[in-house]
Formats: sequence, C-alpha cells, structure tokens
Amino acid sequence: MRICLLANIVVLSAGVAMAQVPDLPLTRVIGVIGIGSGQTAHLNVFNPGTGAPLLDIRCQSTFTFVNDQGTELKTGTATIDPGKTASLDLIPEAFNGRVELYAVVLTPPIGQAPNVGYCTLVPTIEIIDNATGNTIAVFAESTLRPPVPPAPATPTAKRPD
Repeated sequence: MRICLLANIVVLSAGVAMAQVPDLPLTRVIGVIGIGSGQTAHLNVFNPGTGAPLLDIRCQSTFTFVNDQGTELKTGTATIDPGKTASLDLIPEAFNGRVELYAVVLTPPIGQAPNVGYCTLVPTIEIIDNATGNTIAVFAESTLRPPVPPAPATPTAKRPD
C-alpha cells in the first residue's frame, strides 16, 4: 500500500498536472491581440518534457486561433516530442485585413483513472512583420482553465395521462 501511494506521489510531482475529471482536455488560453495586413500570428506550443519517471512523454495537442467573437479561425493538431515545438500561423488577409484573436490549446489526459494527468505544454503567440520577418510582439502568459465536465442532463417532467 505504501509503495503504491509513494508511486502516485512521484507521478503527481513529475511536471504533469493531475485531473479530477477523466477524459476531458486541459485548456490553456493565450492572447487577445489584434493583427493587421502585413502581419502573421504565429502560435508556438512547446513540450518542455517532464522529470523522472515520466521521461520522453510525447504530448498530443489541438490548438486553435479564435476571433474576439468566439469563432474558430484555424486549427492544428500535433504530437509534440519533449524539447520540441509545434506551430500554427494565421495571416489576417483571409479575414479582410484585420482580426482580434486569441489562442486555445487543448491537451488530452494521459493515463487511466484514477491516475490521470496532463502534459505541461507552454504556448506563446508571436506577431511577425511579414515584410521584414521580425517579431514585433510576443505573448507568453497563458491562463489555465481546468477541465469542466458537461452539465448533467435535466430530467424532463412527465405529463400526467
């Protein structure tokens, strides 16, 4: 019993956020920024890896640019090796020249209940000047939204016959 408990504590402290609700993705939100004509929004998602005993965990992720009205603009998916990044670019010309946006990064759970955790991925958004290739802004602070289970179905009232 003590060995199992110790193993669970080691897993919990290895850089993987633990879930309370299995099978729901962990959500990170980054941004809100406006980009205009001649600029590109470049979303980077970095897998810093974890410590022992979870070395070399490849992390799956879905990442999406969303406009200020909540409409998904562009989505990508990747399996990211430790120490590597995945990225997604958005050019505003596809949206009539200017768009206010943020990014959402979803990470599915790892493991099986009751020992479910999440990869710790690090997202950033760069705004790049297309003419020079220079980065003109970087957003590195993201907000973590814990998994939220769907609301339970409300029972329908029966009509008396």
